[in-house]
Amino acid sequence: MKKINFIGMLAAAFILGSFSLLALGAMAQEVYPSKDVTLVCNSAAGGGYDIFARMVAPYMTKYLKELSPTAKGGEVKVKNMPGASGLQAYENVLKAKPDGYTFGDFNSGSLYAMLYGSQKIGFDPRTYTWLFALTKTTRVFISNKKGVASWEELVAKSKKEPLTLIVPQFGTTAHLDCILAVEITKIPAKIVSMEGTADVVNAVIRGDADAALVSFDSVTTIAEAKEVNTLVSFTEEKVLPWVPTIVEKGFPDCTKYMRRVGRHYMAPPNLDAEAERLLVAAGRKMLADPKFKDFLIKRRSDVQPVFGKELKETVKVEIEDIEKWLPVYKKFGL
Repeated sequence: MKKINFIGMLAAAFILGSFSLLALGAMAQEVYPSKDVTLVCNSAAGGGYDIFARMVAPYMTKYLKELSPTAKGGEVKVKNMPGASGLQAYENVLKAKPDGYTFGDFNSGSLYAMLYGSQKIGFDPRTYTWLFALTKTTRVFISNKKGVASWEELVAKSKKEPLTLIVPQFGTTAHLDCILAVEITKIPAKIVSMEGTADVVNAVIRGDADAALVSFDSVTTIAEAKEVNTLVSFTEEKVLPWVPTIVEKGFPDCTKYMRRVGRHYMAPPNLDAEAERLLVAAGRKMLADPKFKDFLIKRRSDVQPVFGKELKETVKVEIEDIEKWLPVYKKFGL
């Protein structure tokens, strides 16, 4: 009888011990985020994306800590990885542990180059965990202030001889959008790519081309000062009172297919569900913060926030549209 009781006591002790270990394990499991979070930036210090990253970091820190007050970490720190036109940063995020301690920024203008162009890679951007997008870029045609003064003059000139249109950088979304503008509006034109927006603007001011397709936030100051002619915006709503929209000119498909580049933020594929929830929630709070919104407005940004599954679908549609227009891009030498 004593032997049976002794065995029972051992069994009870084992069971109690197991429960104690489980309880201790649960207590030891730290609440996310338990350490610093790395924001991988695809540009060098001082670049456009770096400026945004260094503004995003403190707000994400603030709201991660607010959403998870018992967590021991949550300080978001920027890591610049500008190599290979951003691809180094994108691959770093792709290969990081999906634990919520690494996320990065993404220029949606890289999609064509990544999938079909000179920077072709071996992974599908759709597999990222997409968190949120801050802004989109509005495209406009500008010309020399002594050159063509309106959309109608540009069209009339194209009927006499093909236009020379310039864009910043070969194979970027600005280049793709210019091709679509020419294709959809049926304006005969030769498209020339340059090194960057600054080179394009200088060429316009010198009168080296009939017009240029550029991002409005890059030329807002000179457009408002009328140092260049802003001929048309590829939007549904006016960017300046005196500038017509491409919809007003009868080409609504331009606003449908000319992808307005977005500043997106993504994490590794198969991200931990709780980390994803908190990062998206922190992004929502950041974009609702009046001071952060004021920063975006001062940067002349077109604020169009998109979150989580909606952003994932946006990227999917962007890639599908690129695939739809591939024959046209190839026709123009891409």
